[in-house]
Amino acid sequence: YPTELNFTFAALDQAHALGITKWAYTHATQQMGDLATALCVLIIDRNIHHPVTPIKSPGGVLRAMTARHVQGSLYIERSLNSLAKRPNLLWTEQSRKGISQFIYANNRSGQIDQMQTLRRIT
Repeated sequence: YPTELNFTFAALDQAHALGITKWAYTHATQQMGDLATALCVLIIDRNIHHPVTPIKSPGGVLRAMTARHVQGSLYIERSLNSLAKRPNLLWTEQSRKGISQFIYANNRSGQIDQMQTLRRIT
């Protein structure tokens, strides 16, 4: 499985591809930490083509997610659960387990305590 560093570098590259500014990404990492920010970018990326409400401003969504984190009302695990349940998303059982194992193995800093509910995905 990829390391947290691999995952965060990939998210940074994808953030750039999505048009998320360096400032917005840096601000998010300062507030949420690297891993939570990377997960937010993953969620944003998967919702660009959402079947009902596609994201039109990825940078705006990341800033909103950061603000919600600061307020204590960002629930990343709910978004990940929704992605896993979306029928047009090609999640395999291995993908679900890989994401869960990656998060648990790399949650040493306590940055994303809310991820404990990801066990429901596997």
